[in-house]
Amino acid sequence: MKKISRMVVFALLGMLLLTTSAVAAEEVTHGKNARGGLQLGREVTRSHIGSLLKLELDALKAERQAGKSFVQIAEERGISAETLIDSVTNFRVNELDKAVAEGKITEEQAQMCIAGLAERVKANMERLPQPGYQGKMHGKGRWSS
Repeated sequence: MKKISRMVVFALLGMLLLTTSAVAAEEVTHGKNARGGLQLGREVTRSHIGSLLKLELDALKAERQAGKSFVQIAEERGISAETLIDSVTNFRVNELDKAVAEGKITEEQAQMCIAGLAERVKANMERLPQPGYQGKMHGKGRWSS
């Protein structure tokens, strides 16, 4: 009887572990990263900004490392802050629409991201890089010399 009880317990534990793994795997496939972001790509947005400003990513990085905001870089190149912010906002909305179409996120998730997007983009485009900025949020990043 003890053997059967142990087997049942181990079988239940095994099923619990498999179920937990399946749920965890399902969450990953919906395009969320460890911090809950949707993995739509900062690099893709930077590439869009570089294209709009007619700057290679290395040149854009150098301008940022020199302490300039994206708005300052744009204005030096004859592009208004409003044009830059509108372009990036529209680009991000299009990326969200693509993610919905590809099944990476739901329409509800996209709408949550779009809510307040213009204000967040404006703040990010006006933000000056912090001292020690190397192109990423943490550490020296891939753009460090």
